[in-house]
Amino acid sequence: MEIRTWITLLILILTDSIGNVYLTAGMKQIGDFQPLPLRSLPDRLLRVLSNFQILCGIFSLTIAFFLFISLLSWANLSFVYPSTALTYLFSLIGARYVLREHITPARLLGTVLVCIGAAFVSIG
Repeated sequence: MEIRTWITLLILILTDSIGNVYLTAGMKQIGDFQPLPLRSLPDRLLRVLSNFQILCGIFSLTIAFFLFISLLSWANLSFVYPSTALTYLFSLIGARYVLREHITPARLLGTVLVCIGAAFVSIG
């Protein structure tokens, strides 16, 4: 496996996780978002798209998307996609330490098991 694959994958995992944390923080500021009734949807979308944290999340997830499709141009999907499961772990860490969410032992264990399973699939 090339070093560029590992570096790109690491940056993808980090930007995806950071984007998820930013989106969550922004949506917590916005509050409950209901797409209906449709007549008030434009105002709500404007509130969402004018939130700095949401824009940072969109930007970060856009970078992650382009890194993902770049990886697919030279690496196998059967390696890349399972490897992105590490975003679960990094997002969980962001949820705990940035968003101050309570992480139950069961949620932590489940996330670690998913990552271990993904590691087996990726290296297998």
